[in-house]
Amino acid sequence: MIRDRLSELKEINDSDEIIEIEVNPAQDEELFKILNEILEETHKAQNELREIIQRHDMLSNLEKSLQEVYEMFVQISTLVMEQGSLIQVIEYETENALQNVDQGADQLEKARELQIKAMKKKTCILVWLSIILGVLIIILLIT
Repeated sequence: MIRDRLSELKEINDSDEIIEIEVNPAQDEELFKILNEILEETHKAQNELREIIQRHDMLSNLEKSLQEVYEMFVQISTLVMEQGSLIQVIEYETENALQNVDQGADQLEKARELQIKAMKKKTCILVWLSIILGVLIIILLIT
């Protein structure tokens, strides 16, 4: 029903015909009033049609904007999900790195301890070799 009315109003609006009425003073006043009412109603109907078309266009634009916003939210959701898995990988690698750093620190401490022990052993061996060499030299000098 509304569509029929819209199409009627659209036809009136699209029509390039202009109704011209020549009024002679001798014509009936009643006919003049009726024609004026018809013209006023036509103008009102055209104005209503323009307003309805404007509202329809505005609603169409709003619908397009809402669709674009929806698509943007879908894209953001996809990006968040993708980055969520990347964040999990980063967290996992960070935990592994922390464990490796802790293990590396422990190994460095052990290496330092082993280095100190090795230095002590070298020192002891050099002292013993010096003593043995000194004793051999003394024996050779005495004999």
